[in-house]
Amino acid sequence: MSKEQEVLLHVSDLEKVFPIGGGKVNKVLDGISFDIKRGETLGLVGESGCGKTTVGRTVLRLYEADGGNVVFKGQDVHRSSRKQYKQLTKQMQMIFQDPYASLNPRMTVGEIIGEGIDIHKIYKGKQRMARIHELLELVGLNREHASRFPHEFSGGQRQRIGIARALAVEPEFIVCDEAISALDVSIQAQVINLLMDLQEKLGLTYLFISHDLSMVKHISNNIAVMYLGNMVEKASTDQLFSNPLHPYTKGLLSAIPTPDPVYQKQKEHVIIRGDIMSAAMQEKGCKFRSRCSFASEQCNVKPQLREMGEGHFVACHHV
Repeated sequence: MSKEQEVLLHVSDLEKVFPIGGGKVNKVLDGISFDIKRGETLGLVGESGCGKTTVGRTVLRLYEADGGNVVFKGQDVHRSSRKQYKQLTKQMQMIFQDPYASLNPRMTVGEIIGEGIDIHKIYKGKQRMARIHELLELVGLNREHASRFPHEFSGGQRQRIGIARALAVEPEFIVCDEAISALDVSIQAQVINLLMDLQEKLGLTYLFISHDLSMVKHISNNIAVMYLGNMVEKASTDQLFSNPLHPYTKGLLSAIPTPDPVYQKQKEHVIIRGDIMSAAMQEKGCKFRSRCSFASEQCNVKPQLREMGEGHFVACHHV
């Protein structure tokens, strides 16, 4: 299989702008590019407000892109017809961050999971109900739960319902948008393990969005780091954790707490100081320069991602 055939999702120079009043705009995504191969997971990390969720929603065309391309299995998502896009939504699904807000409280679990099945006319009658029961058991719930309402479940159980809903239309690609951030730590591990088991069983491909680097390391084949709408580093998981190159990535990794207090004391701590530049300012140059200890005049020109090793890309003039 050629490299081109292996790539399930290709995103190039993706841009998204939101108006903020007074004729000003907030450029939330500023030329984001990445590939995800079939059956793999790309972890997308960065602090709150950097545009991670906007990437996921724009990839699925929940937001219209203001520039760039999203190509899924050779088809341009943002230039597809309504009929073509309906077929794409069957193959591309999303697991949302908040398991309390993402489920309709007036619908039973069976109705929630069956909604996508009905829209795409996949199963009917007894087959439909059998499929709902199968999905509930697949995510670790009981078939009896189909007649209950969301308020009768815990946060972890609700997220399992959300996963079952995403799987109902038999997708190939799923955006996991902070799918574990609203859950207790013990439940987070269970949901991560469930996602990994489902990936192996069903051959799924994930875009896993999170700010929890330890969880991202556990589930991802490759990791992309974002800062204020820009991609600053991309690499395999092993490369990124063993040899981070961008100052921002180093700061994120040094902030991960470790269970060994002795090692925690001995390890190098990279402290990121200064204020976050406003994304609405639209200044040219590196957006991290106001917080970077290596910043120079050269940083007034925006750095482009360049390959520093096999599959290891970084956007920094000083690497």
